[in-house]
Amino acid sequence: MIRIAMEIAKLPLLLSCPDCDAIFSAPVVRENERVICPRCQANLFSRRPNFVHRASALVVAAAFFFILANAFPFLTLRANYRQSYMHLAGCVSGLEKQGFPVLAAMVGVFTLGAPIYARAMPNREPHERVKRIPGQK
Repeated sequence: MIRIAMEIAKLPLLLSCPDCDAIFSAPVVRENERVICPRCQANLFSRRPNFVHRASALVVAAAFFFILANAFPFLTLRANYRQSYMHLAGCVSGLEKQGFPVLAAMVGVFTLGAPIYARAMPNREPHERVKRIPGQK
């Protein structure tokens, strides 16, 4: 298993142009540089300055608003001087109690589970070492 992983790590990183389907090895890109397809001149990849800081700021903001969205009622029903509040987590249990277990599972996965899972995943830079393609103008 380790030998297979080492062999995969030795393979060159390849890029594919989404416009013309050209395949070529990925060059290393510095800040404010772009990778342009030599065949059709399509913009394939660019590296902007401070992209890690920008992404981190967005993750922190998303976490803040996720907590805020789950702290306050999602739904409020008022009828004849009675009020009923429902939070996102309560929607899942309410749907399940009403006889909709599949819908409850889908609501739970897409409103609670997927955002938590997406934030828990480690950040990976897809083309960390990418540069201009030889033969490019």
